[in-house]
Amino acid sequence: ITRSGNRSVVEKEMETLKAEIIDWQAKYEKLKADMAILKTEKDKIATDLSARNQENNDLENTNKGLQDKVDLASQLKFYETMLTGYKLDKKGKKTFEEKVKKVMGFEVSFKVQENLIAEAGDKIAYIVINGHDKKVLTENSTNVFQVGGVDKVYSIQKSFYYSNKQALVSADYKTAVALKTGEYTAEIYVDGKLSGTAVSY
Repeated sequence: ITRSGNRSVVEKEMETLKAEIIDWQAKYEKLKADMAILKTEKDKIATDLSARNQENNDLENTNKGLQDKVDLASQLKFYETMLTGYKLDKKGKKTFEEKVKKVMGFEVSFKVQENLIAEAGDKIAYIVINGHDKKVLTENSTNVFQVGGVDKVYSIQKSFYYSNKQALVSADYKTAVALKTGEYTAEIYVDGKLSGTAVSY
């Protein structure tokens, strides 16, 4: 084979190589373009997803806000709540006593406001009577109910039926010990929420 023949073969191979390089460059450019399109689509999906998540969060917050308002509006409210000490005469008749040292028990009374939003039905009022030393007066320390997921000792519980109309409810707590002078308070809870308070002595 002559030099001119060798040159011809080399030139052909070079041309073939150049063509392959051009082809690969074209494929590379197309791949880059495809990747750019995919990235744009991915970014759009991510943006749309973020916007959808934000919409969902906004909707959840709105729903929570509305539910909180409904819960607040449906909560039973008490008024004219009274904590009154009493003693019993020989016939067992109750008379109200002004001197705490002579008190044999407490009467807790309250009126429930009319509430057309609240759920009607059987209710339980947990009444917490705090003594002069801020300790709960109770016959049994295992008498507990829950407020916000936390156990709380109560003095007495009172069941009543609520028909969405105004109602008067009262309950008695008989003390087993002599009481000392000081401030006594009553807290009334229904459905795990504080609905009324009273102070005596």
